[in-house]
Amino acid sequence: MNAVLVPEDLDGDGLPDPYEENGYRDGFGRWHTADPDMVDTDGDGLSDGFEAGEPVTDENGNTYFRPRSDPDKADTDGDGLSDALEWNTVGTDLWSADTDEDGHSDYEEWNDPDYDPLEMGREFLLGAVLGEWGADDHDNIYYLGGWVASGVIVIGDLRDIAATISRGDLVGTELNLAALIPAYGDAAKVAAVVGKFVLKHPELLKPAMVLLVGVAPHVDEAAEWANNFRKIHGDDAVNKFLIDGITEADLNVIAKSRGNLLKTLEVAKRADGKVVWLEEGLTEAEAMARGVRPSGWKHIREDHFPDLVAANQFADVFGGAYRDENKIRELIMDGAKYGQKVSDAGAYHYVEPNSGKILLLVIGSNGYLVTAYPFRVK
Repeated sequence: MNAVLVPEDLDGDGLPDPYEENGYRDGFGRWHTADPDMVDTDGDGLSDGFEAGEPVTDENGNTYFRPRSDPDKADTDGDGLSDALEWNTVGTDLWSADTDEDGHSDYEEWNDPDYDPLEMGREFLLGAVLGEWGADDHDNIYYLGGWVASGVIVIGDLRDIAATISRGDLVGTELNLAALIPAYGDAAKVAAVVGKFVLKHPELLKPAMVLLVGVAPHVDEAAEWANNFRKIHGDDAVNKFLIDGITEADLNVIAKSRGNLLKTLEVAKRADGKVVWLEEGLTEAEAMARGVRPSGWKHIREDHFPDLVAANQFADVFGGAYRDENKIRELIMDGAKYGQKVSDAGAYHYVEPNSGKILLLVIGSNGYLVTAYPFRVK
């Protein structure tokens, strides 16, 4: 019997030394190197061999690795939970910041007991049983979901849904209710329920309206709901998701692209069909605590107009009209919608109409609006 030569693994991390020293390719086509003398090169609590994953040989005889996590990051999905904590304790997906896609990040659900799946299921069932009678004392989207569902789903199914939520298995609770609303007559009832709930808990307007969009069987009906909601509750109460041609399908694009709908402030759709969204984002301090880069609206405010009058790059470059926060956000979304792509790295240029000067935007390949600021030529 011939001996099989096995590459050395002196540090015992499960990744043979030749791959650590010379590098290896993962399934995404990226190359990685690791320290052959360290079990955990990036110090995230997971061994280099674990993170590299299983080796796979393709039809051409080339070997690549199917990664379990990003070996260059301690927090692969940037959700604020380290890879080791997610794998060993929490049990969430290392590649997704919102494993169950319910609009609440894994970080939020792990650190806030209000988002515990068992509590979610309980609130859903209470909403179905108590409805409007208990709405004053229950200010969460799961109660609203139960209240909504109680008008169109039989009680046995309601119990099954509550149990599913309690197990943490229901993906995208708000949007998945769409499949449970059978007809326009029922959808109209849902709109009425959402309106009552928002009057009691106006701070939950955004998630409530996400649910409203999610149960819309057709785009035209979603638009009609938006118009009715505007008539009843006023223009200021209309959620941005329901105007400017944004549809349920567009919201699903955001959810599937790891966006957080409940923290999304604005959505735009480009002429090429690309959906771009602006989230609340993270300040530099918040991003540093999670081991990621700052981004989104908080980052733009912190870096480019911390003060609307004295320290405002937008007003300095584009004129005094941009001493208004709403005008700045409007400009940014116009740039997201109409700007011209100038690099494969996601840079876009948009010419501000009045000054003729350029707004630079950075938009991720998935449509996430990373940052925007006046482009200055030195």
